[in-house]
Amino acid sequence: MNRSPTILLLIAALTLALAFGCSKSSSAGGSVKGDRAAVTPVTVATVILLVEFANQRRAQGANAKDAMLQAGQVRLRPILMTSFTLILGILPIAIGSGAGAESRRPMGVAILGGMFTSTFLTLVIIPVVYTLFSDVGDKVLHRKKHLEAIRATA
Repeated sequence: MNRSPTILLLIAALTLALAFGCSKSSSAGGSVKGDRAAVTPVTVATVILLVEFANQRRAQGANAKDAMLQAGQVRLRPILMTSFTLILGILPIAIGSGAGAESRRPMGVAILGGMFTSTFLTLVIIPVVYTLFSDVGDKVLHRKKHLEAIRATA
């Protein structure tokens, strides 16, 4: 049972909501342009790096917790490198001054908020959600097989 789409939707929704909050609470104001720019393909890519590695380990027989621990150990560096590269690249836009800076600053703040949020969610919340969904899914699958076995013998 593949739960990756649910996890991807969860991270995208949480990142968008928190980036929207960063944009609105900053001195930069906030704009529709900045709020839409907060969820980038990079956000989803970091989650995919983690979840797909864990799925591969699960396919090899590991339980959800061990699979996610291995995924976190192996994929931590690529996730951090990707996130910090984007954060450092967008920082001049978020703190910039000069001609046109006031129109670009909200977008920069929203992207910074979105990336900080998505990095935190990817490294802390997603492993918990993945393990929880896997445990619940395994229990449902086990119960379904048990009921089928009972029906087969009756």
